[in-house]
Parts: sequence; C-alpha cells; structure tokens
Amino acid sequence: MKWTMWLRRWMRYVLEEGYAAEKNLLKERVSPGADWLDAACGEGELTASFHPGQYWGVDSASQAIHRARSTFPQYGFSTMDITRLPDRPRFDGILLSKVLHHLDDAQARAALEALVAALHPGGRILVIEPLPEPSLSAPLCYLFARLETGHHRRDTGSLADLLPAGTCLQHVGCLHKAAVRLGVWEIVRP
Repeated sequence: MKWTMWLRRWMRYVLEEGYAAEKNLLKERVSPGADWLDAACGEGELTASFHPGQYWGVDSASQAIHRARSTFPQYGFSTMDITRLPDRPRFDGILLSKVLHHLDDAQARAALEALVAALHPGGRILVIEPLPEPSLSAPLCYLFARLETGHHRRDTGSLADLLPAGTCLQHVGCLHKAAVRLGVWEIVRP
C-alpha cells in the first residue's frame, strides 16, 4: 500500500475518532437476529458491530473488500456495485454510511432504489451522512469538509426528494465529532 493511502486512512481514523459514534449508534440500532447489508462497506470499519452470520458487506472497490476479508474472515463480503444488488428482498436492515455525498442525484436515486428493493417489507436503511457545509465557527469540521472528496451533501428535504415512492424518511439525529458532524436518518420500506 502506498504511504499516502496509509496516511490518508490513518488521518481519517483519527479525525473520525475511531468511528466510535457510529459503533455506538449501531449498538442501539442493530437488533439480534436481523440480517444486515453494509452497502459500500469499504475495508469493514464498522463490520464488528454486526453478528458474523447476519452480515454481508459489499463495496465496488475490490482492494477494500480484500482487506475487509483479511481482517474479518468470519464475515461475508462481495465486490459489487450497490445499484446492482440481487432483486429479491433479503435484508432487515441496510447500513449506508458516508456514501450518498459522493453520488450525484441520479446516482443516489438509483442506489436508494436498489437498496430499498433489497429490504424485506418493514426493513430500514440507516443512512449516516456528513451534514451540509459546516461553518467557520467549527474550524476543524470546516477543514475536514474541504478535504473530503464528496461534493453532494444533503439535508433532510433534499434526501427525501431522492427516495422511491412510498418509502418513509425519518431524521434520527446527529453525531458530533471533533472534525465532522453527521446526520442520521432511517428510510423504511412499506
């Protein structure tokens, strides 16, 4: 691995405070016995928050999936585009963490359609996204937002505009860290 990639991963881990806020949120939201999909799971930063037999992580980056499999061999992973998931519903919950702000509206709409279709009726997607433009009053958040590669940050209204018909969106709350403020929403399939 190139040293710049390692440095970027390390800086993100430090700035994101070891993903502790997300892990605590998942402890509250993931119920035992539920099957979960981690859409765009990366290297599996949040994988250990789930039970091995009830987790499937997918990402389009094969190198990230390779590292996730090496780190968490007891969990299931696949290299896959989240817009091309199997048609039949099979998940009780889907984690979509810090993905949508990298996608334009058309791509985000396609991803959400595919993800909703992959849920059992009554299933939910837990969405965690950076909040729109932080102010200069929180300098570390502002700097992190400038360094971040995603350029499509959305609020509740603009996120709701992307949803398939009939789904329900609920703003759950916010996660505040030193370098980033994240919004948390649930999308429920009827």
